[in-house]
Amino acid sequence: MGMLYVDSFSEKEIRGLIAFYQSEIGKKTLSVLPIVMQKGSAIGARRAQAHQAELIQMLDKAMKEREAAGAKDAGAPSSSEKN
Repeated sequence: MGMLYVDSFSEKEIRGLIAFYQSEIGKKTLSVLPIVMQKGSAIGARRAQAHQAELIQMLDKAMKEREAAGAKDAGAPSSSEKN
């Protein structure tokens, strides 16, 4: 797990993260952030659910358009057949 940090941050940045998480605001962040993330996830899920029917319609329309475009392409001669 530590390698993830080494691959993502310089030594100076890691030292800064350590100093931050040892500070009062860093300690609070560690305790509060999981709750904030959970609440944010719940808000996102509610929004997605509220717009689910709209999203399904958009996906259905896009699939039909793609199928129609594929049908047109299937009937058109390929570049090698044109010559």
